[in-house]
Amino acid sequence: MNECKACGTTRYGYTDGKHVIFICFRCGSFDGMSGGDKDFIDEIKDNPEVLLMMIKNNIFKPMS
Repeated sequence: MNECKACGTTRYGYTDGKHVIFICFRCGSFDGMSGGDKDFIDEIKDNPEVLLMMIKNNIFKPMS
């Protein structure tokens, strides 16, 4: 967990083992590391709902 730069609320980290994403569920902002996968970043920027679907389907799991 870390602080959202946009609204100051706690952001939550998720990973699939290659990518790391931090999401603020208050304002919807997110950022992370793609592990060199540019297509992944482009897809998430174009369709952010894909990220939520990946969390729902346990592809992305909470970081401990």
